[in-house]
Amino acid sequence: MTCEPIVHVSHFYSVLVQALALLLTIGMVAHFLRKKGLFLLRGLVQQEQDQLQALEDEKRTLAQTQTELDQKIKDQAVLFEHLTRAMEQWRHAQEKKIEAEHKRYQELMVTARHHRQQQQAMIQEMYVAKQVVPIACKQAREALTATFSSPEKADSFLSALCDRIESAA
Repeated sequence: MTCEPIVHVSHFYSVLVQALALLLTIGMVAHFLRKKGLFLLRGLVQQEQDQLQALEDEKRTLAQTQTELDQKIKDQAVLFEHLTRAMEQWRHAQEKKIEAEHKRYQELMVTARHHRQQQQAMIQEMYVAKQVVPIACKQAREALTATFSSPEKADSFLSALCDRIESAA
């Protein structure tokens, strides 16, 4: 019987060694998994941090782009305002210029109308003079012939007078 307890003890030790080996293996596997898990977790954390950094960089870039666009919009608004003001001033100047030209045209039309009326009056006077002068000369000749002692003296006086009047007319 003395052998049996040794067998049992050796079996116990064998089971104990197997159990310890199993525990050691489980511990190593757990340690490996924990290390691997931490490594994977660190990788995931790093990946998330990289993505977060990229998002923050993109956010900064977008904010800077938005600021630049806002400034460009403000600049364009100021430019548009200046252009609108300049166009309004140009339009106002053109209106004044057109008004001045219209006034000048009206004055020229009045002056031209006045000159035309004067010319027509002068033409009318000349026409009347050309009609009246010969008749007046004839009547004057008849009156002077009766007044002068000889008709030849009256005729020469009247001829000279009528020639002067007709040439003046």
